[in-house]
Amino acid sequence: MNRQLRTISSILGAVGLFAGLSLISVAGCGSVVGTPGGSGGGGGGASTWAACTAPGQCQLAAKGCCGTCGTPSINDVNGVNINENTAYQADNCSGPVPCPACATMINPELAAFCVARTCTPIDVRSDDVSACSTDADCRLRYAGCCEACADASPSQLIALSQSGAATYKSQVCAPDQACNKCLPSYPASRTAVCAASKHCVVAAVDVCPPAQPEAKTACSIEGLACEYGDDIRPSCRPRAECTGGAWNVLQAKCAALSVPGENGCPTAPTATGDCSPDGLTCDLGQGNSCACGSCIGGPCSMTPHWGCSSPPAGGCPAEPALLGSSCTIDGAKCVYGTCGAATSAGRVCAAGLWKDEPIACAQ
Repeated sequence: MNRQLRTISSILGAVGLFAGLSLISVAGCGSVVGTPGGSGGGGGGASTWAACTAPGQCQLAAKGCCGTCGTPSINDVNGVNINENTAYQADNCSGPVPCPACATMINPELAAFCVARTCTPIDVRSDDVSACSTDADCRLRYAGCCEACADASPSQLIALSQSGAATYKSQVCAPDQACNKCLPSYPASRTAVCAASKHCVVAAVDVCPPAQPEAKTACSIEGLACEYGDDIRPSCRPRAECTGGAWNVLQAKCAALSVPGENGCPTAPTATGDCSPDGLTCDLGQGNSCACGSCIGGPCSMTPHWGCSSPPAGGCPAEPALLGSSCTIDGAKCVYGTCGAATSAGRVCAAGLWKDEPIACAQ
């Protein structure tokens, strides 16, 4: 099976903490969010709180009293000795400071290494631990000291060189830190490749066959569901499911979609009131649609009426993503169409792939 790769220059972790890769909550903050700098300086105490003598002694800390709105870059953090939190807090945030109410994300690509006896922030994507010449030089790893055993988010993955993996672990793990003895499981939707920068990066893999497979032919990812075509009605797309090591192919038969102004279709997704014929679905382009039905939008009525919708917000694709295609924001949910219409669909990004998310209509 040919697999197409899409490089992901930065995979953002969900809000939380990784062992050995933490953003420190500095005393005086209402929350670990805000703009870099805050009050207090990064003064002469740096020689104390940033000093180290060996790998495994460093962690990351947000600059100032407040963290960074969104995902921090290497310029938003300091390297701090794990035993010098109090000194760092005193030097960088001497009293209570109001922080903006915004979300702070973890950037798994950042870590703190002991370099020349100083705790130093590094970006894995440009550090020697990810240097490579070919794809074979690269491997995946979950960020932080102890790798997740199973069911971890792809957003926690980083890419390292085969030779740099041991260096990374020695830097982010305390000398006496023990991890569970298990083999980490990496999602099939991700791989590590050597980018043009000659550093390893995480890349998305299209695990579904590029063309609809033949029924009963062999497949290897049990439970994988793949969709094909570009119909805005997911139930009208050809679908293949990997069951018992073979593809089960479902062919959909649906009436043709109507376009704006055709068969009574509106020209904009703002139509209301009665309509006909019942079952008419209108593709208005760019993710906009209208459907005509007696049960559209909730409880059924005596006469068909319009239900129109526009693309969901929040970075969702304009039209429902194909099942089995790769996604980057684990846990993202997208709801499409009007409940009861053929365009109604739910999608959730799980383990790096778009999967079906059933929608319950309001009663």
